[in-house]
Amino acid sequence: MKMNATQTSLQHLPLELLDAVLMKAVEKLVLSTWEADGYEIRTDVYAHLATVWSEWYHRLSTRWFNIVLKRKLLYFNPFAKYLKQPEEVKTIEMDYSVWGLALLNNELFVASINAVFLFMYNPLTFEKLRNVEVLGLAGPRDIASCESKNCLFIVNIMSGSSIFCIRPDGKIRKRWEIPYEPHNLSVAPSGNVLLTCNAKILEYTSDGELLRALTLHRKTFDMTWHSVLVNFGNFHVCQGWMQSKFHRVLTVNAKGELLRSYGSSKGSLNNPVYLTVDKDGCLLVADSGNHQIVLFSPNLVSFRHLITPAHEIFEPYRVLLDEKTGRLYVGTNSRKLHIFNIFM
Repeated sequence: MKMNATQTSLQHLPLELLDAVLMKAVEKLVLSTWEADGYEIRTDVYAHLATVWSEWYHRLSTRWFNIVLKRKLLYFNPFAKYLKQPEEVKTIEMDYSVWGLALLNNELFVASINAVFLFMYNPLTFEKLRNVEVLGLAGPRDIASCESKNCLFIVNIMSGSSIFCIRPDGKIRKRWEIPYEPHNLSVAPSGNVLLTCNAKILEYTSDGELLRALTLHRKTFDMTWHSVLVNFGNFHVCQGWMQSKFHRVLTVNAKGELLRSYGSSKGSLNNPVYLTVDKDGCLLVADSGNHQIVLFSPNLVSFRHLITPAHEIFEPYRVLLDEKTGRLYVGTNSRKLHIFNIFM
């Protein structure tokens, strides 16, 4: 195998610096390319390293390989930071079903399809601060926040389907109509907003410019509810409602081709309507019909029931993860907002 200029220059690095460079590269490779999940990738990691970096092995001590690689990579466990028994911190009784959750500027925003305003809470004390009025809002079914642009996106389904881009005080920055029956929102790393419709994913700028419309095969992807953009332009998607053929969480690429999935007919998942993704790529899925939150590895191979019916959540419609505090917000159709500590 011929070495490129980068590889050649790496050969002459001091061992300590080479260790750091390779460690970073391997971590990125494992977490991003394979979307590593515990035992499934161990032999692949070992074999890939032996093939790609064989030229460097004379520089690597047995101690580095055995201790650093095996301890930090081959035993990688994406669920390690999660509590086996999450602790419920607070349950807030709401006047309406919870259809949207977002954090922005240390404030928690809650939306309900039955309300004409947003509710604002202090996420530390859980005190209700005020109602946020938005001109023309009627039937908000989901909200999402963008820190880089200091704004909230709201998908509105009454009085014409549209998306609002608002400031935290409720002032409208932009509003635009959408051509399909909308479902739920997420925000891409770029700050663009993703709207999932039935068998469609639309990407808009914060000014309402449509950048792309990804059309999915209607029979295969009927009743898609929510999507999140992840590595390499792929999307994690929730699919399934009531008598749908499929009730599952899946990954599709930028062309809309199915890469992997978990779940099939109603059972293992039942009306999975919403998801959030942590910084390591793990998914937390609101399995509404089974009254639970399911934690998945990035490649959907492993899973764990994180929040179960024993926690008395009924029809979870929305999940929001705050990684800074290790808290998971669960909004339900039963007019409750549950807050859990889920990290070690």
